[in-house]
Amino acid sequence: MKEHLTRVESHSGSTSYVSPGVQNEFIHMMASTFHQSLLRSIHKAKYYGLMFDSTPDQAHREQMAEVVRYVEADFERKIVRVRESFLGFIQIRQKDAESLVEDILKQLEKALGKTPNAVPVVVKSQSKTRWSARTEAVKPVNKYLEEILQVLQDMVDNENETSETRSDARQLYNRMLSYHFLTLLGFWNKVLIRIDYIQKRLQDPSMNFHNVALDLKALRNHFDDEREVLVSESLEEGLGLCQEWNIEIERRQRRMADENSRDAGLTAKEEMERVMKGTLDCLHREIDESFARLHDTDAKFGFLLDVEGLCYGVDSNDLKKKCENFGELYSSDVDRQQLYEEILDCRMLLSSRANMKISRPEDILEFIVQYGDKSVFSNLNIAIQIMLTIAVSIASLYCVWQNSGNTVKIKFD
Repeated sequence: MKEHLTRVESHSGSTSYVSPGVQNEFIHMMASTFHQSLLRSIHKAKYYGLMFDSTPDQAHREQMAEVVRYVEADFERKIVRVRESFLGFIQIRQKDAESLVEDILKQLEKALGKTPNAVPVVVKSQSKTRWSARTEAVKPVNKYLEEILQVLQDMVDNENETSETRSDARQLYNRMLSYHFLTLLGFWNKVLIRIDYIQKRLQDPSMNFHNVALDLKALRNHFDDEREVLVSESLEEGLGLCQEWNIEIERRQRRMADENSRDAGLTAKEEMERVMKGTLDCLHREIDESFARLHDTDAKFGFLLDVEGLCYGVDSNDLKKKCENFGELYSSDVDRQQLYEEILDCRMLLSSRANMKISRPEDILEFIVQYGDKSVFSNLNIAIQIMLTIAVSIASLYCVWQNSGNTVKIKFD
């Protein structure tokens, strides 16, 4: 390529032709070189987190996007950067958790080399319900219900439409004008608005596992505290809409597939109450599971994220206990006693630097890099880097890879 460009530049009047095959070869060579450069940086960092999210391609084949998160701490140039780099796609054979774990581990071994003593931990299979995925669908229907019904009625009355179109419009119109639909429409609108607000917060790159845990706890508590009010308001709104549209509310006669025999004789109102409370119970369980995992992560790594307490705190007993717990978790990488002493030394040095304010974990790494070489604060340096590889994901499938040379943890949410 270099020779070709040199020849073209030295003969400005000549015409240069490069076939599509040669162009594709150049592209593949450049992509391979760039990919290898990324892998060298990742191996050099040693500690990294891998995130996976599945999405179909244009041919509707399921694939997983693979993104690696790692820390570049350059002691020569005195630079610290947290990187998130896209490595490529993994074709998915099946969607069950065990198959996904197998596909991921094969890809990791292919890209990053053999991983000894890799231990996959599957928490549960891929969630069948993505609560916030329906938000944008529910909001306009709730807001423009009357207009949508009018459009459907016009389609039914329009003789220029095909019989199939008019039939579909009539069926949809009748289904929307039901007590079941109108009641759940208001219910889901209230629920999904709250979830969507939290989801948008989670899309903020500055979010961390501590704040995410607090937000999920607040969301769970909100639905628990407002449970009865939310259900009763939805029932009243559904009844009001039925009266407005002259919809008759009949007593149910048949048993639904997902209910107990004791619920078979419920009225329509009682059935709606059962469905909504069951939905809130399911939502509570899903939030609780996510909160429990994040709370566990916060218990292990939170003291490193609490920069104020880490750098300027005075409680040495609590700090020593947390360093011991962290050292036990990463015994092959971090010496618990040296980590504790290095944090105390860091506090001492920062106390005399009034013009320097440490406010982020990245600031601690920058201070370490600026202060000396890798041998200075080596345990604190490693601990902060490991903590910074933890990414917060809102996808239904995520993988957190904590690589300390001999441990792999894979979690599916």
